[in-house]
Amino acid sequence: MLKNDFKFLVRKEFSHYFSLKPPVIYLDSSSTAIKANSVIQQIKRVQEGVFSNPASRHRLGRASLSLISSTRLKILNFLDGKGGDLIFTSSATHSANVAANIFQELVREGDEILVWESSHASNLIPWMELAAKKKGKLVIKPFKEDFVSYLSQKTKIVALASVDNMVGIVRNLKKVVKEANRVASNVFVIVDGTQGILHLPISMKNTGVDAFFFSAHKIFGPFGVGALWVKKSVMESRAYSNLSPYMKGGRSWDLVTPDSVRYKTGYEKEESGTKNVSGIAGLGSAIDLLGKLQFKQISFYEQALKKYFLSKLKLINGVTIYSSHSSKIPIISFNLSNRDAYEVADFLDNNLVAAKAGVLCVPLLSSCLKSSAVVRISLTVYNTFEEIDRVIDLLQRFSKQQESDLFPVKK
Repeated sequence: MLKNDFKFLVRKEFSHYFSLKPPVIYLDSSSTAIKANSVIQQIKRVQEGVFSNPASRHRLGRASLSLISSTRLKILNFLDGKGGDLIFTSSATHSANVAANIFQELVREGDEILVWESSHASNLIPWMELAAKKKGKLVIKPFKEDFVSYLSQKTKIVALASVDNMVGIVRNLKKVVKEANRVASNVFVIVDGTQGILHLPISMKNTGVDAFFFSAHKIFGPFGVGALWVKKSVMESRAYSNLSPYMKGGRSWDLVTPDSVRYKTGYEKEESGTKNVSGIAGLGSAIDLLGKLQFKQISFYEQALKKYFLSKLKLINGVTIYSSHSSKIPIISFNLSNRDAYEVADFLDNNLVAAKAGVLCVPLLSSCLKSSAVVRISLTVYNTFEEIDRVIDLLQRFSKQQESDLFPVKK
């Protein structure tokens, strides 16, 4: 049962959503979550009162640096990741590219990089490029097949998502790490945690992964901030120490001469340029909010919403549901027979319902689901059962009406 303080906190943090005029039903949280009031206020406080570059030595600069340092430690604790370095980036896509740079010297000609067919573009294309650059082999695990049979002694990198954003499948990261290390030696597991970070607790220590990344805007935080965690043994390796950082410039160098550059070590090497101080502070507030809401409460409510939505959706004639009913993740992808996914989403949009349609940033979606596009509903703490009733009613209307009734030709 949900605690009253959970309900109160949700109403307080997302009051701006509940008071929208006209009211909009937001069902696209897998793309980006609504920003919490505490996050918005923290960003405002930093922009107004701690507006200095953290590279400056004066008190305002020290305040900026302190905010960054305390948020870094907060995220390391949140991830149970004290055995690694935490690098601030601008997004999950940025993080994946930085990760590909960090691990590149560990890949040799003929090595294999294993990815999932259902991968988001940000955790697919960087590894495709790296495999080509190193004259390695990109191995793509088909959507419905077990990953173990695609491991080999040549596997060097396994890149996957903790939760796929297509249908909400939860991956057993501990099993992936165990099996990868059983089959191959000196193999590295790199995880896109972007879709799972809002819904499930995660432990770098318990899973044993080598790298993990996510973005702030998926957990009620701001746009433009990401985080990449990398195991210290990788960051301190000789292979990485000889590499240039993904981005070169301010604050990443230790010594510059007219003909050479010596870079800093650890996370500082990968954090060139002025950081997004207010955004990082906002991410810290988002982490605090997750702690207050508690994953058990979040999961309990989201699963209740998902179960209710699916129970109604399956009654609509001609619906094809792709998402797993057993998954804890409130992602529901579907299609209506004889209806284009984009038309469904446009119809919902015309009725003040925001839902996603398309390939969902999964370039190989058509191979996974045998459909060129799907409609995706993603739910979370600020959604309600009343909203679901409204959306189901609209979908029923859409499935029954003729196209000419829905989209009349203008004369």
